[in-house]
Amino acid sequence: MKQPNINGEPVAVNAKFETLAKYENVSVSCPGQEDSFTKFVLAHSIKVVGVEKVINISDHYSKLNFPVKGVAVVTHFFVPRESMGKKVLANVEVVVKTDYARDAKQTLILNVTFVSETGKPDYRLKIGTDKVPEKDGFQIPGIEKYVAFEKF
Repeated sequence: MKQPNINGEPVAVNAKFETLAKYENVSVSCPGQEDSFTKFVLAHSIKVVGVEKVINISDHYSKLNFPVKGVAVVTHFFVPRESMGKKVLANVEVVVKTDYARDAKQTLILNVTFVSETGKPDYRLKIGTDKVPEKDGFQIPGIEKYVAFEKF
């Protein structure tokens, strides 16, 4: 479990967050809780430096993708504990974070918000595909792989 706030104060983040796209009814495979690159993160707040905006973030699981090559994709799973390790229907927001404290390094953030464990998906989320998507896809910063939303 990770506790990001000290004394309840928002963590200052010198970065820009830009929403690239939002997808509804996406089939997402959630990692199991025992996945070594997935951690539970308690609710916390961040304060974006420069815009003085405070963002409140609820409890979630965070998975680092491609940790061997540096963190290029971070997936935040806002899903019930009992849904971890399962395939779920979710809404997914794709955000690019430009971290000015780390030489403007870019990271894709996928915010996965639980909808249900059943239902008919419109898309399937694929992280790390080699295929360049014609649309509904995003290159992972720093590597020749992609995050794709395949239509069913």
